[in-house]
Amino acid sequence: MFHVEHIMNLDKSLQQFGLSEKQAKVYLACLELGQDSVLSIARKAEIKRPTAYVTLDELIQKGLIRKVPKDKTTHYAAEDPNILSSVLEQKQSELTKAIPLLKALFNVRTGKPQIRYYEGKEGVRKIYSEWYKSKKYIYFYGSIRDIKKHFPECILDPSHIKKMNIPVLEIVTSHPVDLEYAQVAKKTNNPKHKFRALKKGVVFTLDSAIYDDKLAIVSLKDKFFGIIIESKAIAESYKILYELAWQSAEVV
Repeated sequence: MFHVEHIMNLDKSLQQFGLSEKQAKVYLACLELGQDSVLSIARKAEIKRPTAYVTLDELIQKGLIRKVPKDKTTHYAAEDPNILSSVLEQKQSELTKAIPLLKALFNVRTGKPQIRYYEGKEGVRKIYSEWYKSKKYIYFYGSIRDIKKHFPECILDPSHIKKMNIPVLEIVTSHPVDLEYAQVAKKTNNPKHKFRALKKGVVFTLDSAIYDDKLAIVSLKDKFFGIIIESKAIAESYKILYELAWQSAEVV
């Protein structure tokens, strides 16, 4: 006879295989009893008789239990445990066939742009701090003057940008604050950090940055808010527009 702890371990193993707790108990009861009535199986499994009927039918559908006609009644018996291996192999085969479809669904999901919206000063501060952690590149266009006015701590030191060792392009306005920042940055002699400026009188209504396959847009006018769109396709499209704007801007 098996110890209770062994039976409990078998119970858990069968549940990991995919059986419910009741199904595992009924299957083990049938294995121990050989073949018996619903009443005996229910008592052995410690479940109610109506529940035993339902559970036995479920196990029959799974191919783990069979009906055994006896006199005018019906007994039930467990199939050879080896059948569990066959069922497992069948499930593995079905899963293998389903994997390409599952991958396709996953790619559709991951291909969708991930959009995050931020409000208030703290939210905008998070956007600025994120793009300055870029690992690939930063294409910025906006007003250094506006950032300095509202978020002076978010203007990254050009010497730090040099340490980042990534391409950083900035299209700024022709305001003296913006041009002064560009001149300070030039003193770091960083060939990867370049500037261009808009013509006098042309201003930005939004600050934007393209970085690490993301697009960030920030408003510093009436209300502070911004969004980050994470999408390689969108980032690549905006990079093309940025390059067109870069060509038409003036060298600082």
